[in-house]
Amino acid sequence: MINKTGEGNIVTFTNGLGAIAAGGVGICGNFAVVCPSAVGAGAVGQGETEGEYDLPVTDTVGGGIADGDVLTVALATGVISNTAIGAGQVHFGYAREVVGAGLTATINVLKKHL
Repeated sequence: MINKTGEGNIVTFTNGLGAIAAGGVGICGNFAVVCPSAVGAGAVGQGETEGEYDLPVTDTVGGGIADGDVLTVALATGVISNTAIGAGQVHFGYAREVVGAGLTATINVLKKHL
């Protein structure tokens, strides 16, 4: 179940990834959205471009993630991490809690579409 703690803007998109569970990340062009309900593979669904959510985040850099750190999302997988923005990685938002070095944890994330 999605844990949404702030309001966001809704967009409609076609899911180019596998099935997305409610509260999961979908890719809409070159930015990511949070899906308030499940979206099947190849199906049209809705996603929110902004808000606060509890989402799984992975430390891929190895030094941990601090409150306020910039988070990115992999366009190919929808995985949120602290990997630098670059080929296949776009801005997602900001961590509102910490994640230990090399770990994946569900934390509060401020999702901001730039």
